[in-house]
Amino acid sequence: MVMDIMNGKYPHAISMYVRHYGNQSHCTDALLTEVSSQGFVVTYRSDADTATCSLDFLAVPGETPITCSTIGDARRVFVEMARHAAEKLGEHIDLPPPSNAPISPGPNDQAAMMAMMSMLMAKGKGKGNGKGGKDASSDQTEEIARMMAMLMAKGEGKGGEPDAAGAPPEAASSNVHTLHGSGGSSSDPMAAMMAIMKGKGKGAAAPADPWANTGSGHRLDGGSTSPAAAPELAAPDLAELSALIRPVDPDAPTLTLRIRLPDRKQVSVTFNGCHTVAQIRAFLQVNHPDAFAGPYHLMDTGNFPPKKLADIAQTLNDAGIKSGASLDCRKG
Repeated sequence: MVMDIMNGKYPHAISMYVRHYGNQSHCTDALLTEVSSQGFVVTYRSDADTATCSLDFLAVPGETPITCSTIGDARRVFVEMARHAAEKLGEHIDLPPPSNAPISPGPNDQAAMMAMMSMLMAKGKGKGNGKGGKDASSDQTEEIARMMAMLMAKGEGKGGEPDAAGAPPEAASSNVHTLHGSGGSSSDPMAAMMAIMKGKGKGAAAPADPWANTGSGHRLDGGSTSPAAAPELAAPDLAELSALIRPVDPDAPTLTLRIRLPDRKQVSVTFNGCHTVAQIRAFLQVNHPDAFAGPYHLMDTGNFPPKKLADIAQTLNDAGIKSGASLDCRKG
């Protein structure tokens, strides 16, 4: 998802990363091809050649390496690094506003939040089980409202006093979060409120993850792929996959490929040019089952931009794969 957003909306920023932080002044057609918690990899053109540049996530203006634990962390650091690079290069770039300012509700935000709190409190007090008692959902609703009131008090500098909803005083440091994702104590009201909303400790089933399919169907070259256009192998069934594997014919021309698995481990494997994409995928999943935990795309990274081997019936020869080529199994 991060790569799709950066490549689709901020290609100029990616070029700036290479030119400023990578000291590569002759950089064009920059494309983000890999993102980890430590940094990212950019593939770009330099004069007539294709090159790659590995960069760390940096805290600016000091340009010291940092770790990004979440998508939100990465988004913030990408924006800050682009803004800093633009300043150093003397160029202009349109970027989202900074997102690292402390949360402090304004008057209008306070009024809206107080109205929502009142509504939640009314729901929590008005729903019973027919005998004057509250049900579990009412308790949760009232507790969420109490936590929101506590956060409001902290935003106004009232961390040492009980708020209007009767919330107990909390230490101001309990709501401080670092870029690395570490927070305060378990009394953090935001963490407690999120736990309640997810049903933790109440016996409720966890809600479906709304981000489960975010970014699916997008390619690095800006296109999109429907399931019909890019068929994928079903969930691994070792018996079915084993039946797809065909041995290498030593008397026929062979190709030795470097393949990076989803767990980032690299293997060197030999096939014939008549082996299909489906047979290669089956071989990898049967021989390295621990590396595959979900859907993935087999990519030819020897070209720019990287090409998805979407047609599983296609042979290596038909796909233009040569001996010594590099393939990548990317989680999809």
